[in-house]
Order: sequence, then C-alpha cells, then structure tokens
Amino acid sequence: MKKLLTEWRKFLAEQDSDRVAKVIIHKGNQILLLMGSTDLYDNRWDLPGGHIELGEDDIDGAIREVEEETGLRITAPQKVKEEGRIIYYKADLPEGEITLSHEHEDHKMVDLEDIDNQDISEGFRNAIKEALS
Repeated sequence: MKKLLTEWRKFLAEQDSDRVAKVIIHKGNQILLLMGSTDLYDNRWDLPGGHIELGEDDIDGAIREVEEETGLRITAPQKVKEEGRIIYYKADLPEGEITLSHEHEDHKMVDLEDIDNQDISEGFRNAIKEALS
C-alpha cells in the first residue's frame, strides 16, 4: 500500500509539471529506442524520459526518468535543445542490463543511418540527428 501511495503522489506531481525530458541514449551511432506499452501509448518507438516533477531540476528529472523506465543510471546528460515543453538531452549508454518499466514493452538499439525508417515522432527523429551529427 505504501508503494502505491508513493507512486500516486509521484504521478500527481508529474501531472502538475508541463516540462518533459527526453534522453537520446547512445553508444557510438547506436540509439536506444523504447516501445511504448499498448495500454499507455500508440505503439510507436519512444525515447526514454518523461515528466519532470514540480520543483525538480531538469537534469535530475531526466536521470530519474531514464532510471525508472530502463533501470539504467545515466551520468552527465548534455542538453541538446528545447522544443516547446520538451528538453532533449544526450547521454552515453551506461553499463548494465535494461529493465523496462510497465510503460514500455520492448527496446532496441538502432543505427543512426536507419533512424528515418523507424516509427518515431518527427521531433524525436530531428533531435536524434541533431544530437549525433
């Protein structure tokens, strides 16, 4: 019950925030993409990240969201750009096994040269190209 209440409070705090951090996690020219859960998303590939909690530092929010969604602990994310309410960062793929949260059901590493063939948003695609060019 305590875990449920903690998750509910976190959810409410995120809903009050209008800022979103998305992180382009890469190893060389390979980018980590996540497949959103069919219960929550529209079956498109996604970048790790999510809502920054009210009062939370943007970078801390990016690190927290990546860890929650993948089990990976990124270090030193670098800001790529801001587009509307989304802040894009890039970070090196850390060592460790990817453990997906309930928000995602699959993951893959995609080569930058193949990014145009992926079912992702145009905003994500452009941010990836900008981050790794």
